[in-house]
Amino acid sequence: MKPATCALIVISSLFIAPLLALPTVAGEAPRDLIAHCVGCDLSGMDLRNRDLHGVRLVGADLTGTDFTGADLRGSEFVGTDLRRTKFDRANLSSAQFTGASFDHTSFAGATLTGVKLVGVELDQDSANALQAAHGLDSCVGCDLRSLSLRSARFQ
Repeated sequence: MKPATCALIVISSLFIAPLLALPTVAGEAPRDLIAHCVGCDLSGMDLRNRDLHGVRLVGADLTGTDFTGADLRGSEFVGTDLRRTKFDRANLSSAQFTGASFDHTSFAGATLTGVKLVGVELDQDSANALQAAHGLDSCVGCDLRSLSLRSARFQ
């Protein structure tokens, strides 16, 4: 990575978090701020009930981020860290997770129609949460080594 690119990522990470805390006006932050986030640190952010449809988060740290009730339709999560992230009651229809890491990730009441999981790493809790929300219908190249499949039923 070029030095200018590294500086841009560090600067964007420093300035995005405070801006996301501001009240939003129709069409403004936070969606516009993170629509094409690369390497952003959004860990622990409160993004509940936000309109974030179609965002593309690449290499973002989303550890502990709360997306409860957020509109994430058609969003892409590429190489993201999703440990302890909450997607409860979020609309993730047609979202795609590629190379993401799930660990104690919550999907209670989430809409997962058409969600694609590609090469993701799942822990038992996250797999159970996805299964309960019917989000394990499409899992290609997923790392399931840490899962217990004793009572699993395959169709």
